[in-house]
Amino acid sequence: MKKLITLTLAIFFFVSMSNSQTFDWARSAGGGGSDQAYAIATDNDGNSYVTGWFSGSAHFGDIVLTSTGDQDVFLAKYNDNGEALWAVKAYGPANNSAAGITLDWDDFPIITGWFAEAIHFDDIILESHGSYDMFVARYSSEGHVIWARSAGGEGDDYGNRLTTNFEHDVIVSGSFRYTAHFGEETTITSEGNRDIFIANYSNTGNFHWVKKAGGEGEDRAYGIICNDEGATYFTGVFNGKAFFGEHDIMSNSFLSTYIAKMDGGGNFLWVRRGTGGANDYARGFGISMDNEGYVYGNGTFSGRLTFSEETVESTGGQYDFDAYLVRYNHEGAFKWIRKAGGYGMDQGRDMFTDANGNTFTTGFFSNEAEFGDKVLESVGKSDIFIAKYNWTGEVVWAKRAGGNYLDYGYGISPGNPQSLYICGNFQEDANFDDHEITGWGAFDMFIARLDYESDFVNEFNSGGLSIYPNPSDGTFEINLNEQHKSITVKIFSADGRLVVEKQVADPQNRIEIKTDLVPGAYSVQILELDVSSKLIIK
Repeated sequence: MKKLITLTLAIFFFVSMSNSQTFDWARSAGGGGSDQAYAIATDNDGNSYVTGWFSGSAHFGDIVLTSTGDQDVFLAKYNDNGEALWAVKAYGPANNSAAGITLDWDDFPIITGWFAEAIHFDDIILESHGSYDMFVARYSSEGHVIWARSAGGEGDDYGNRLTTNFEHDVIVSGSFRYTAHFGEETTITSEGNRDIFIANYSNTGNFHWVKKAGGEGEDRAYGIICNDEGATYFTGVFNGKAFFGEHDIMSNSFLSTYIAKMDGGGNFLWVRRGTGGANDYARGFGISMDNEGYVYGNGTFSGRLTFSEETVESTGGQYDFDAYLVRYNHEGAFKWIRKAGGYGMDQGRDMFTDANGNTFTTGFFSNEAEFGDKVLESVGKSDIFIAKYNWTGEVVWAKRAGGNYLDYGYGISPGNPQSLYICGNFQEDANFDDHEITGWGAFDMFIARLDYESDFVNEFNSGGLSIYPNPSDGTFEINLNEQHKSITVKIFSADGRLVVEKQVADPQNRIEIKTDLVPGAYSVQILELDVSSKLIIK
């Protein structure tokens, strides 16, 4: 561990971070109705998949979708230049919405959400058991439905977020009320108002298992992520006393938040709460993880919010909302919490953490908001923010976008080197630096790409590990200061996926690695030496 700390410090001091962040492009989508983009995911080629809901007719570039019912689900694909490649809908006679998206190991998009009465995914028709049922659907990269599944009962049941694990399983987070049916024979029953579910499906849509958590109050799950060993972390909201397997937590507030961990079989390992005073409020939305196993959660709170023994207070007191970012290790040990915001409504809604422990968050703010020592001022009633934090919780930079009315950031995903993508909603018009977009109706959707700069030294060398050349075209050398019997070299992408694994028996002081990695930022790790280093593929 000392070597890893030394390397981290070396990178911290020798990497010069620029404060330049510029929107490369921004695109609007929607029509005369009210439309919402909830979530975004980006593949290794820079294509972005966006999902949410729309009503009436909605424009995605030159593509027009028309809803069948009051509102329908959409899934749209954009290339790296912001051009809409295709857009498809899932439709029915009532209100339908998508809230979460992930890409599987084939870079195929999988979405989750909810529907009423019935919903059509091409030729696949799902029917609800009651008010709203949740769905999960897998598409090809060309927008064709591969499979779709539903779950639920007589109450309202929602799929909120989803992820995949190392076995390619699809894991969905959400909430349910009363009794919900999963697969052909499995039912779960809520303890009270609404409870949490975590459901596991195979990559081909076969139902594996579902676990519930919660108590007699209002309990929901939102952000969810898996590590390479199959452990699952998720966050959300609860009140009263909530049970996560044999673990229980108590809310002191009107609503409180939590972070929970499960193993690959769905067994609860630990749960940690964030709570405040009797009339305070907290809700967790996003979750992410770095390559060292630290987990991060973000959301919003009013009044006081306490994780472990550390408390933050919202700027305007009990009825004022600020954003928060919290960090735990893989064993559930609290590390730090940071707040951001000012007077008004400030929320953190989504996030990701890159291979170097930098966390990027998005959401929205009003009036003047402080992100560490960075201050943003909204142009309208509510503006979009993007903020970057390093692994110590220090704000590296913060950026705003928006117009004169209500603008919200809901989804964020990592792109190729030093770029990211966001999606959300805006009213009438919005500015993303020099890029102005104009809407059609009450609320329209946006997708935008932000480029940010970093200056890297040509070679990182610490703790017995160096890489040269760096940046590289995919072929590089790892230089060791001493010989070892056997090592395993692992390379992780910016979103934490293992993309290269190479075992080297009896390595010499210099190892040549050849890859076909696409341009981007990566982390190279040698587990036996407990060291890692950044790698840039140009």
